Amino acid sequence: SQIWHNSGETPGNGLDDDLNGLIDDYEGWDFGMEDNDPNPEYMADDIGIDVGFHGTFCAGIAAAATNNAEGIAGAGWNCRIMPLKVARPDSGLVSSAIAGAFLYAVDQGASVISMSFGGPGDPGVPEFFQELVDMATYSGTLCVAAAGNDGDSIPVYPAACEHVLAVGATDFNNARASFSNFGPWADVAAPGSYMWSSICRNYTFTELDQLIYVILFG
Repeated sequence: SQIWHNSGETPGNGLDDDLNGLIDDYEGWDFGMEDNDPNPEYMADDIGIDVGFHGTFCAGIAAAATNNAEGIAGAGWNCRIMPLKVARPDSGLVSSAIAGAFLYAVDQGASVISMSFGGPGDPGVPEFFQELVDMATYSGTLCVAAAGNDGDSIPVYPAACEHVLAVGATDFNNARASFSNFGPWADVAAPGSYMWSSICRNYTFTELDQLIYVILFG
């Protein structure tokens, strides 16, 4: 019920009604696979754990429907979720997809761009993200990014860019979670340990994945 809808599109008619170059982008867009289905897909990380559900999990923490006796209550009551997927199952995050999602969010008037991804400042990476962030900030969109889960103070991007609200994680003792990155570039911290949230429902987790989730995350 919290999913944003593109008022310029008529769903399912096979036409680009709003003439933005995307057909039937009624509920967001998958910039990784270049289609109108932004639902998650199975995507294994470096050690073989499926992380395709991550965006759905974070979206629920941000804005899951409240006061409905179902699942969790998101922190941002009455916020809308504009699903913009930027990952490919075979190659992970794609820079062209990230740039496309930024432009789409700004063009559609999104209030916040939430990015629960990041990496070290390899050559060109900080500049790439800073240009996108500057464009969004100039347009009145707040960029929020995860500070990272490496447990150190090495800046990650886009969180360490100027004008980005970089968010670390706290544990149930209201202290920094052991895995959370920290440093002068991190702006705020919020509960992020042993969290409950929404989960994707368009594909089934393998038994191995389920076992790993229980062992690692309880």
